[in-house]
Amino acid sequence: MIDAVPTPETLATRAADLFRRYLAGDTASMSELVTLLTPILWHTARAQRLDHTSAEDVVQTTWLTFVRSVSTIADPQAVLKWLIVTTRREAWRVVKRLDRVQPQ
Repeated sequence: MIDAVPTPETLATRAADLFRRYLAGDTASMSELVTLLTPILWHTARAQRLDHTSAEDVVQTTWLTFVRSVSTIADPQAVLKWLIVTTRREAWRVVKRLDRVQPQ
């Protein structure tokens, strides 16, 4: 008999597990998901040349959008990518708005 090799836990699989638990009614898992993924969302926002305050706003907006969109996410494995893409898009939107207000 061949022993099954356990699949290593990745950030994406951990996020998917927490999301599944949240969908199943474990509301505390959302807090764990936020704690787990906020650092990468923060990094994503700051990588788009946002200042500290704007990056905070982008990350907060991302989480709010996520909570409002939970029912549209069909694949829990997509949660990490969904959050990163949403953060990047929101950061681009903010950068574009700031560039119009304060030309460099």
